[in-house]
Amino acid sequence: MRAIVLSGGGGKGAYQAGVYKAIKKLGIEYDIVTGTSIGALNGFLMVQDDLFKCLWLWKHINYNKIFEDFNNVVDEKTLKNKYFEKIINGGIDTKRIDKLISRIYNPKRLYNSSIDYGVVAFDLAKLKPIIALKKEMDASTLKKYIIASATCFPVFKPQKYEKEVLVDGGYYDTTPINLAIDLGATEVVAVELKAVGLRKKVKNKDVKITYITPNNDLTSFLVFEKEAAKKMIKFGYNDTMKVFKKFEGKKYTFKKNNLINNYNKYSEDFVETTRYYVNQNKSILKVLAKFNDVSYVINKQNIMKIMNKNLEELGNIFELDESLIYDINSYNKILLRRLKKEPLVKIDVKKVLNRKALIKYIYSNLHENLSQATYNLICLFPKEFLMAIYLKVI
Repeated sequence: MRAIVLSGGGGKGAYQAGVYKAIKKLGIEYDIVTGTSIGALNGFLMVQDDLFKCLWLWKHINYNKIFEDFNNVVDEKTLKNKYFEKIINGGIDTKRIDKLISRIYNPKRLYNSSIDYGVVAFDLAKLKPIIALKKEMDASTLKKYIIASATCFPVFKPQKYEKEVLVDGGYYDTTPINLAIDLGATEVVAVELKAVGLRKKVKNKDVKITYITPNNDLTSFLVFEKEAAKKMIKFGYNDTMKVFKKFEGKKYTFKKNNLINNYNKYSEDFVETTRYYVNQNKSILKVLAKFNDVSYVINKQNIMKIMNKNLEELGNIFELDESLIYDINSYNKILLRRLKKEPLVKIDVKKVLNRKALIKYIYSNLHENLSQATYNLICLFPKEFLMAIYLKVI
């Protein structure tokens, strides 16, 4: 039996919506869903088989849908001050969270689904976890536990239900893999948002676990902005497709087989061009031999790994959008266009801190015979040297 396990993570939860979209695209079926905090919210939508509502929720998210009196949040400092003010005054009321969940909570679809569902919350009164299972309670009661788990304490007020004082399940287990195992999972796909919270050691090592974790930087768990959420949906989708071998790359995303094709096309020139410049000068050879990547290239080791690392670092330096799905040929052309637009300037102490300017300078000075000044610069910046070589050969 396959389980989807969704961790806590607040505003990072948009990433899980992207994972859900990819799971639907891949036709991956599942028998169990467990979730903590925001994972509990996204989780019931997966049980309801309601991708549309999940994407709608995150693409339209804003502070006013969740909090009262958050109209004037304009920057991170204001946001932190708002949260601090609410915390010292007992936390944010959960009425708007309740209203939001009520709009997307469909008891009929949830309970007609054959998929098991479990939520982790925490009881502050008894300092113990509460495991809420769909099969053991009615829709109204289950909803109370979903709201409690999804509202991070002490940012939100605790939820009082009978004798329980309920808060975010991240105080017990933010990634409830063990709960999924208890429900019968023999295989787990765990979406881990790397947010704050306790994590329990997996109790059964025989269970196959596939982790999906963000390759890109996500926003703070306290940020609920639709533009950031839209980007995180793309990250979640892309990373899931990478995990299941449909896309390639790390921070950047490429179509299947793009990277091996890029390697086959340019690796020989990449190695020979690097060797050509390094072997011109024995002193530089001694210096660069101490830098692993250059040494590996000279000796034809780990070439594909180094090329991929360089092309992604170039994407970062020249500010390519990390959320897009690229064809490698188009990606290389964009890099060259960005390089061409970068002005060629004389390198001084200030300019070496500008990696775009530094790479452009080295690239523009890769002539048949290098000047001593260029060699000196290469010795100081071997990473940028290899990136300039990559740009030279593509």
